[in-house]
Amino acid sequence: MTKERPSSISEIPDSERLLATYVDPSNSFAWPLYDLDFAPDQLTGADLAAPALLSYPVKGDYLNAMGRNDSPYHELVRRMQLVLDAAPQEFWAVPRLRLEGVEARGRHDVGIDDAFGRLIACFDQVGECQGLTSVFVTKVLHRKRPALVPINDSRLRDFYGVEHRYAPLLVAVHDDVTAHLDLLVELGGRHTPNIAPLRVLDIVIWMHQAPS
Repeated sequence: MTKERPSSISEIPDSERLLATYVDPSNSFAWPLYDLDFAPDQLTGADLAAPALLSYPVKGDYLNAMGRNDSPYHELVRRMQLVLDAAPQEFWAVPRLRLEGVEARGRHDVGIDDAFGRLIACFDQVGECQGLTSVFVTKVLHRKRPALVPINDSRLRDFYGVEHRYAPLLVAVHDDVTAHLDLLVELGGRHTPNIAPLRVLDIVIWMHQAPS
């Protein structure tokens, strides 16, 4: 009988080893360069280029457009900074009902003006930016707000069996994190500095889904 594949972080039997492998300095993963952030409240040029460390390189033309006041790319940067300006928020504390309503809402109707609402406004705006998707937004903002912003990545979408849209992935990640927060905190706490629960989840699943 074929064994069913894992569909939750708790079902990956070698999570501790996968996490330790990723953060081992002798390996060639994005740790610790992606995760080192010396200006967590300020969006910098390094942040905008950081997705390249997570296999999402951004063309120079798009990065340059982020510095032009008359472009939708610059507006995206402004909205991402607004996420950092908001009071810190934890993703697992966002009500699931609110997440379920994200896809059904009207465009630009972000509801509550908090960090999560501002994140959703970024997802709206990135649709106006040719060549970029919500993947870019999450890979920029996750390193700034690792307790709030899950990374949208193809390996995570495949793991949870969701379509190439950010809204279903948010719900899937929320369910997994809220159900297994203690496990994620424990795994992240075994490393110095501690690794945030959403980052642990991303690393473990990304490593688990890597081609053998």
